[in-house]
Amino acid sequence: MNKPSVENEAKLSVNPPILLEEAQACPTNQKSVTQMNMVSSNLSDTNNEKSAKEVQIGNTADKSANDHVSSNVPSQTKTRKWKPPPKKVVKYPVIGANNVAVPTHLFKVILVEDPKLERPLLASFIVPNQPIQDIHLKDFQVQLGALENHVGVRFHQDLDLKNVDDLCVEQGCNMQDYKEFQQFFWSRRLSTPWNPRSLEKDWKEVCKRGLQNEKMENIYKEKKAQFEEIGRAVV
Repeated sequence: MNKPSVENEAKLSVNPPILLEEAQACPTNQKSVTQMNMVSSNLSDTNNEKSAKEVQIGNTADKSANDHVSSNVPSQTKTRKWKPPPKKVVKYPVIGANNVAVPTHLFKVILVEDPKLERPLLASFIVPNQPIQDIHLKDFQVQLGALENHVGVRFHQDLDLKNVDDLCVEQGCNMQDYKEFQQFFWSRRLSTPWNPRSLEKDWKEVCKRGLQNEKMENIYKEKKAQFEEIGRAVV
């Protein structure tokens, strides 16, 4: 391919094409304008010839490269239409004249630390605020992070969760039935009586409810003996 001469390239930079409006603005120099238009026309033909040769060279190079032709035309991109997130509504009952809100769920975080344990035990739960029967407590277990997101509170921030075992895996997290819970409650009351009269009253209520067992009976007898000993010491 013949490369354009340096003379033609110089004319491109020194003598740009003159528009017709510019020629009409200078009627006293019509001959010079005509000559300039002729030069501009020649330069335009030279540029067209140069561009055609460049295109021909580019097409030849593309064909030699397994017809891999690159295109500078931007591809059409599909934009996904934005949709607002669905609205969420929280409903809960209220009671009383002051419209006190009743929680729909209750949560509990249990951390067990004991020198006998190799690692602390941890479990967190979200339980519906309604009577629950024949459901394992593990069914209500949630990750501590999920509970913190619901409540908006961080629990045991100084605790390294990587060095904590699951309480339900180690201990089972078995729920007590209603009778077992009542026995636990009344055993605590029998263990801390105010006086002999309250002790006898609590024991009578335990027997009335049919909750007495060997453990509770031993607690009752032990506390009764302690009150009798105190009475003899006072006398």
